[in-house]
Amino acid sequence: MKVTERDLRLLNWIGEQFIVNIRELEGVIQFDAQKHHLPIVGKHFTRDSIHRWKNAGLVQTSYQLRRGSHVFLTAQGIRATGLPFSPRTPAISDVAHLTHHDGVNQVRLHLERQMWQAHYTMRWVSERALMQHQKQEAKTHPHAPKSHRPDGVMLIGEHVIAVEVEKTYKRPSKLKSILQEYLYSIQYTQTRYYCDTSAIQQSVQRAITSLLDDLPSQQQAQLHDKVVALTIEHVA
Repeated sequence: MKVTERDLRLLNWIGEQFIVNIRELEGVIQFDAQKHHLPIVGKHFTRDSIHRWKNAGLVQTSYQLRRGSHVFLTAQGIRATGLPFSPRTPAISDVAHLTHHDGVNQVRLHLERQMWQAHYTMRWVSERALMQHQKQEAKTHPHAPKSHRPDGVMLIGEHVIAVEVEKTYKRPSKLKSILQEYLYSIQYTQTRYYCDTSAIQQSVQRAITSLLDDLPSQQQAQLHDKVVALTIEHVA
């Protein structure tokens, strides 16, 4: 099988995110066609592409009840893309977090489409890449404190924006600790929380507001939009 430039772009997207719901992959394929001025894809294009990739040994699929089929790269797929990751097969722990994986993928695709339509150049750094960077840093600086890792990072010009996808409530003490780290972070210019429901969004916003209320007014003004809470409805 000849691997096309389009194949490589799509396989890279899958590999960066580790595992992708096939329904979400359809949106990725449609956006790729739009961005690269390719013909509109037919309704069987996604299925046929996955079939070709599987026959070439580049991907495998996994079906989980209620979450639908998912696709991930094999070791051969990782080599074909040149991604700097070790191959992984979804474990039981990954299956338990498929809802979160799907949410992060949905948010990434929305942000990429939104930035492209607004004529901004955006680069996404996946959690998989962030995790690998953290491991390398831990080897170089084994005694350095470990920082919280977001679900992804948007790079837009000089702006480095951390992205968190909240599908469930966090323990208040844990949420407070993470928010404090983001508020005073010099690594990220902003952090955006995309919450599954308005109730979760309000919970995160209350925690942000509580932290800001404890600060002097001048510092509140400086940090008022350092961390923002939105709902995933904004990306639907």
